[in-house]
Amino acid sequence: PLPTAPSPEPGGTPPADPGPRPPLIARPGTVHRVTGERESLEVPLDLTGSLGLVGPRRRLLGLARAVVARLVADHPPAGLEVVVVAPGRAAEWAWAGWLPHTAPGPGRACRRLVAFDREQALARLRESAGREPGGPRTLLVLDGDPGSAEARAAAAELVARGRARGVHVLCLAEAPAATPTSPLERGLASARAAVPALVGCGTTAVLVGEVATTVRLVRADGTVGPAATADAVSAAWAERFARALAPLGGDPQDAEGAAAGGPLPSSVRLLDLLGLPRVTPGVLRERWAGPRAGLPVPLGVGTGGPVVIDPTVLPGPVVVEGPPGSGRSEALCAFAVGLAAVRGPRELSLLLVEAGGGDGLAACAELPQTAHRLRANDPVRMRAFARALRAELKRREDLLGAGGFAEDRPDGGRSGFTLPAPVGEEEGVPLPAMLAPGSGPMPRLVVVVDDSESLWAPAAGDPGRPAAGSMVRILEAVATSGARLGIHLIRAGGPAPAPGALVRLTGSPPGRGELLRPGPVPVPLQVARVTGRIPRTSTLRPTVVPLDWARMGDPPTRRPVRELGNGPTDAALLASAAARAGRTEHAVSSV
Repeated sequence: PLPTAPSPEPGGTPPADPGPRPPLIARPGTVHRVTGERESLEVPLDLTGSLGLVGPRRRLLGLARAVVARLVADHPPAGLEVVVVAPGRAAEWAWAGWLPHTAPGPGRACRRLVAFDREQALARLRESAGREPGGPRTLLVLDGDPGSAEARAAAAELVARGRARGVHVLCLAEAPAATPTSPLERGLASARAAVPALVGCGTTAVLVGEVATTVRLVRADGTVGPAATADAVSAAWAERFARALAPLGGDPQDAEGAAAGGPLPSSVRLLDLLGLPRVTPGVLRERWAGPRAGLPVPLGVGTGGPVVIDPTVLPGPVVVEGPPGSGRSEALCAFAVGLAAVRGPRELSLLLVEAGGGDGLAACAELPQTAHRLRANDPVRMRAFARALRAELKRREDLLGAGGFAEDRPDGGRSGFTLPAPVGEEEGVPLPAMLAPGSGPMPRLVVVVDDSESLWAPAAGDPGRPAAGSMVRILEAVATSGARLGIHLIRAGGPAPAPGALVRLTGSPPGRGELLRPGPVPVPLQVARVTGRIPRTSTLRPTVVPLDWARMGDPPTRRPVRELGNGPTDAALLASAAARAGRTEHAVSSV
């Protein structure tokens, strides 16, 4: 018999799946022994891989509901996810959408793990085929033909080899019940012709008898097991059961909750990623006073949530690539503003270099952490900048020695250091400051360079061409030896980077791309925006939409966000609050 539907407390969370995984056992029926004892008919999916169910439609659905209900009752959502692929059969499987096991995880482009048309079916099958081993196991319910030839091939592959990736298929195929006038073998052959994926199932449960209430197991080698009474539950029972389990997971009508594991948004605010609904000096001072390990910055969002980059742990620079209009300058601004939210001006200084003659980094110029902004169109000022930065590298090398920059010692291992003295001028131009006003003697220093290809390969007639070599040499010195001294490089364009992090943008939409860092798998990415303006409050209000189970397998949609045309940008908001917070921090540290 099936377990009684539980009554969990609202808001409860499923327990973790500790230690070895419990066996995944399907129970399609009960064997009645001549001694009067009853014994469950068990199919160990860990061994057989997949299970086929064959019989008349009405009886087949009752059996399938019972098998799924037993499995989700035995395994928490943390250990088993359920995917339903049933094109054209939304009414018969809508109840499964209430199961917390159908909530989408990272990389799932849907609001619920269901598929009720051909496009949804192909998407769910591709997602299941591409999943990495580990994580929760997947029970994929395949009801009939998935539609296209590609979907059929993917389904057959999952039935035959999905077990190695933790995917177990429950494959349904309609056929007349086996009777003396309609042998079991004939019905099984008919079902396999209609649903080719059924051929690869390690075991198939076939409904037999005049009223199809008896089930027999057919093994892969053709042997037939003993007759058993088929388990079955009604659609109403299944929905009550699923609704009782629903509080163990997220709300199936909550598109935003599921969207974190779905497709990338077309736009995202950096302040939202930073958790700063209100940007005030007090909030920033609290953040600056927090743990000081590295410079972790959420650059954007991926299919699994925020994508964080910490330039202090990378063996090389961070490089942003992309065609014009792809959002390279915006990505650099997001880096700079994100860094300013992590560290105050006493512990972080920024150097902004605009090599292409543009003003893509203008939004960051007002940050209190910005020590200097160089427009690389004046050879004298470019050489002065290169000379000042080289002097800062040498100063740190002399002071830090072989030990290098360290944050795990008191004052970062920099106690007793003094602020650098002015180092002179270049052809009558004073050398620019390398540390922000109010800086400590040895802060982290981040050099942000836009359009760096204009330095490595300056065009003929470029006014900065005579000093491009000096700039390239000092930037290469920062890339190779700066990290050890607490100096880091983030640039857009230029030559391919040494091992570090590469953000490759496509520009459709702006900010869309992928992150490549040491490791085999690129991370899809939508870079956060900082030059956008405050969204209108009307676009942030909840939206009520009808619950249409047939469309729950579609990618989640978001309400378009409209911005205030005359409001301040996010970068300006943070720069203003950071400037006030920096003045207070400097005043306190001076007492």
